[in-house]
Amino acid sequence: MPGIVGYESNKAIHPELVTAMAKPMRHRSTYKVREHVEEHFAVASIDLASGRQNDRIESRNGRYVLVFYGAIYESWVNGSGTIASKLLERFISGGWKSVADLNGEYLVVIWDRFDRQLTIINDRLGLKRLNYWCANETFAFASEVKCLAVLPQVSRAIDEHALSELLTFGHLQDDRTLLRDVKLLPAASHLTWQRGKLTINKYWDYVYHEDSKLKDHKVAVDEYFQHTWNAVERRLKGIKKVGLFLSGGLDSRTLGGFIRKIRPQDDFFTWTAGHGHDHDTRFAKQIAKAIRSKHKSLFIPETFLQDYGPAYAWMLDGIVSVHGSHRSHLIEEACEKVDAVFLGFMGDTVSGGKPLDKVYQFTNIEDIARKGYESYAAGFDNELFERVLKPKIFKRINGLAFESFRASVNKAKVELPGDRVVYAELVQRQRMYNPPAQMDLQAIDLPWVTPFADKDFIDFSLRMPWTERLHKEAYIGMLCKYFPELAQIPRSGDGLPVIHSRLQAALHWRWVLFQRIALPKLTGRLLGGHHYGPFVHCSEWFQESSYGFIREKLINNPILEEHFKMEQTNNLVNQFLKGAGEKDLMEAISALITYVLFREQLDALSTHQFQDDVSVPAPTARKEALSL
Repeated sequence: MPGIVGYESNKAIHPELVTAMAKPMRHRSTYKVREHVEEHFAVASIDLASGRQNDRIESRNGRYVLVFYGAIYESWVNGSGTIASKLLERFISGGWKSVADLNGEYLVVIWDRFDRQLTIINDRLGLKRLNYWCANETFAFASEVKCLAVLPQVSRAIDEHALSELLTFGHLQDDRTLLRDVKLLPAASHLTWQRGKLTINKYWDYVYHEDSKLKDHKVAVDEYFQHTWNAVERRLKGIKKVGLFLSGGLDSRTLGGFIRKIRPQDDFFTWTAGHGHDHDTRFAKQIAKAIRSKHKSLFIPETFLQDYGPAYAWMLDGIVSVHGSHRSHLIEEACEKVDAVFLGFMGDTVSGGKPLDKVYQFTNIEDIARKGYESYAAGFDNELFERVLKPKIFKRINGLAFESFRASVNKAKVELPGDRVVYAELVQRQRMYNPPAQMDLQAIDLPWVTPFADKDFIDFSLRMPWTERLHKEAYIGMLCKYFPELAQIPRSGDGLPVIHSRLQAALHWRWVLFQRIALPKLTGRLLGGHHYGPFVHCSEWFQESSYGFIREKLINNPILEEHFKMEQTNNLVNQFLKGAGEKDLMEAISALITYVLFREQLDALSTHQFQDDVSVPAPTARKEALSL
């Protein structure tokens, strides 16, 4: 993906240092790389071929260098002048707070030559990732972990806590990466580094505070519509050819409805991935017809694990399980037709429904944490960990994944106790699991757009009473009022239209139970019993089409010897491949192979050695930025 890398040190910097750091991020030959190197500071930006994600500028007096990466949707961005120049003006006049808490997904890096101080600001939700390492008065940062791993002083020792989270949840949590000494910059951070001192302060967090006027359902519905309209309209500016990944859920159909209302005559493209008879594929066709999009259904290839898994694990630094790598198939199709892809990321969570529906009745924090944890821990459980991990490793990591999840639950500032799990979902899974799984869009020169992450929309959602979020009352009310044709189409999961009667629901569920339980018994399992989720065949595909690939990567792999008992791990893999046992181990095997795929490529990555006698003369060696 595009991004930035940088380095600050009290020692002189080798002129080729940022070139070496940026190299692992050049996933496409079309990427543009711009470097800036001084005696004690160096930075490089890696951008799409279009050059629209990165910008850099210097102040007229030579004091500041500002680097920007991402997208900002504030009104002052429009008009003449670059985003970087406007950000620098705001910083000079108003300090760091004037470039924090903006509407968008971004990173701002500011180097102060006079004070030798580095300042980094990221967006509220931390959607533009930045990893960092520091030691001995040296600070290095990069959008991808592997860019830091090329530095000889950065240890490649594995963070066992992070590994336990990957194997438990299918993603990491908090500020951890798979490398013990490399950390992820938390969301909504104001970071400063000056002469060996690191300070990170959080400038914003999710805080629920009910607005009494939104207790009126009609008011909540209308405000929901207006805030979503504004969020979509802001992000459509400058995009000529629009794409949308369409499922059978609510979020993508909602975005499709708004795109069509805002641009009633324009063509736009939609895609769905599934196995053909799943809910997403079937219902997305109906949605596409209603919004008049040019739609294409794509079959998830049964060999997606070996086709896309290695690149996926490497590009995303092993932070998210490769069972989501089938998205790469969707993206290859999309990049040929559109300028940007809209994603329904976060819509469900901030609007209510799961996980709120599951825990709103609980009041005890420990019960809430345990219930939430059980719903997310789909991979290794304690029994599996004890079975395959070496005793000393198991003793060190036992319970760590739950403790970090519980810490998020405890930290939430909420009025309704059940919102504690919603908070944990937002700061952990939504940030760590979903956006990274979509970041591979960037690897093929295609930016992604997330309207439900809009600052004003998030603020509105935090003001919604829980009664309007429970079962998505305001969300569904908005769909029914403003998009009735979309509300009549069934949705993935329950297979019911958004608008349905109690009688219709009762008859539907009786039919579903008959298909799942009675019909297989009556026909000797020739009919019925099928689940209509889009990825329900993953276990079957892993066991059949990816059988050899999984055995090659996991059986007796030396990478696993440091932490795992090999015989027991081999037995676990074989148990899964044979379909033995009552528990489906697909999520556990997927997370384990993610770790192996990342480690294989990390171990093959060369550490760059620099000659000690070559450095950049002060004050600058090469400069491509404009001046302000």
